[in-house]
Amino acid sequence: MSDDPAGFRPKRFPVPEFPPRKTALFARTPPVIFTALVGVMAIQLVARQLLVQADLPLAAADAAAGILLALWLFCIFALIVRIGRRATVIADDLRVLASRNGLFSATISGMIAGQMIAPYAPRASLVLVVLAMVAHLIMALVFFTLVWRNRRGTAPHSWAWPDPGMQLIYAGPLVAVPTLIGLGWTGLAAALSVICLVPASLCLLAGAIGLLRQQNPAPLRPMLLLHLAPVALASIVALSFGYEMAAAILGLVALLLLFGMVAAVSWLTRAGFTPIWGSVIWPVALVAEALAKGGALGTSAAVLIPISAFALVVCWRIFRLWPKGKLADMTNVQAS
Repeated sequence: MSDDPAGFRPKRFPVPEFPPRKTALFARTPPVIFTALVGVMAIQLVARQLLVQADLPLAAADAAAGILLALWLFCIFALIVRIGRRATVIADDLRVLASRNGLFSATISGMIAGQMIAPYAPRASLVLVVLAMVAHLIMALVFFTLVWRNRRGTAPHSWAWPDPGMQLIYAGPLVAVPTLIGLGWTGLAAALSVICLVPASLCLLAGAIGLLRQQNPAPLRPMLLLHLAPVALASIVALSFGYEMAAAILGLVALLLLFGMVAAVSWLTRAGFTPIWGSVIWPVALVAEALAKGGALGTSAAVLIPISAFALVVCWRIFRLWPKGKLADMTNVQAS
């Protein structure tokens, strides 16, 4: 038997703590919770709009708004506490696909929360929408800075196919366009629409090319529905500017794309349930919203009812994993 090399010493490890140190409260808040929450909040907005247009009582929609806003405030508080302990966790999360989608869903949820409180507090609604939009743009700047710094190494992307999650970055600010138009800031709304729709369209084209080349890992296929978001939002934006024909065409395209996704549901869900499923809710709710704003109330309700049932199931499964820490483990969330 050969002798050990001269001067060899085994590596020393610290003595294990006993009792084990407990993780601080909210230190591992998983941002992926917002991918489902933003979709449910969008469903509430569409449901309320349908009730208004059908001249039906709004009590149930308003009660749902109160519950969702309370849940949203709790989730935002938990995320802020985590980031407040160590701000660099933002960079850690932006390198992980599910957490990155969650962070941008969180800022979009702020814009939607502002719209939810608009009937009761218009000024607070405006402040919340603007703050959320600024936070979204800052987060996008941080992300693209990380991409630029890692352009010669390993970029923050965890997979190489066209990323539908980028639609959350590009199309997300379009949620604020109707609010800006309502305030008379038409020029800003038009500029924001162009800035967002151009890269969102290119991302959609890249996604179509990736689909033809079969660059679609099974666990991530449900995210393909995020490509519905810019089409539906473009329809809503066109209608907000008064282009009814363009809005109708875009709404029909979004609906046809949704039918295609539904026809391929077995292919999209082949890998089984993952937290990625939360990303499905928001774009489908946007299609329902585009149809409702275009006057197709029956079709909008036909889309909204099944996605509402789906959203309740997915939210229950995702939020049930949060308190036990399993959701943080599944999405590789680092403690702050």
